Amino acid sequence: MGFSDWKNFARNKIGDNDVLAAKHVFELLKTPVYFYRKLRAALLWRAKARHLYKTKSGLQLHLGCGDQHLPGMLNCEYRATRAADVIMDCGSLRRFKENSVSLIFSSAFFEHLYRRQQIPLLKDCHRVLNHDGVVVFLMLPDFKVIAESYLSRLPGHPGRSEYFDLFQVYRYTHGDPEMAPEYWTQQLHKSLFDRDALRELLLAAGFRYWMIFNYAYPNEKIPLNLGFVAWKNRPVEQMSEFKKLLDKFRPYFADFNEPLIPANLMASSDLPPAIHPS
Repeated sequence: MGFSDWKNFARNKIGDNDVLAAKHVFELLKTPVYFYRKLRAALLWRAKARHLYKTKSGLQLHLGCGDQHLPGMLNCEYRATRAADVIMDCGSLRRFKENSVSLIFSSAFFEHLYRRQQIPLLKDCHRVLNHDGVVVFLMLPDFKVIAESYLSRLPGHPGRSEYFDLFQVYRYTHGDPEMAPEYWTQQLHKSLFDRDALRELLLAAGFRYWMIFNYAYPNEKIPLNLGFVAWKNRPVEQMSEFKKLLDKFRPYFADFNEPLIPANLMASSDLPPAIHPS
């Protein structure tokens, strides 16, 4: 039971004036669980990191994991969730050594950082990646597509609204932080993105090879989400390799079989012909 459940209980049973008291009760009840999770993570994360580093896949990081635990990865989260292997500020990778990580993944995380944190984190990613290392960031709301969807009155998401209305705009641009009163500020989206903004960030962080693409989340029709894959040195040489790289993240895509890269992105002047930068 989360705080929102406790809040509704308090309002229904003991009135609005005692909602704050219910929150304090909830905080007291969850403290032992949080303490156990933090202690477990503090004692065990280094051993798991060393083990993953020695595997064929190498050390792979999942930043901002929330309650989603991905096997074969070091799941990182600032809150003491049940999925987290390490409790840390995911906006900084200072605890990881240079050239020690093979893959860095995040989904619905990057937009929660303050703008001043974005380039430093991407530079940190570039630093810790090994020679063949890659970054995969998904579910960054594309403001251009969001605005066009609202102005064009495109169909809304099933079960939510008939048209893509202002609440849907708010949900994507701001993150609907009211759904998480315990960590409202952290849930708030602190930046807007489009393809150009991502290109500028990747260039500023030192990346030279990347692909930026739009896609729809499962059960949704509009490709409101941006994703990018950035390589430290050597990108994949064929589109089949690119899709194989993303295959482990298949549940995040509405239809993985549809092309992720629009045809107008296939031109390049300074990269090998097989590379398709955004």
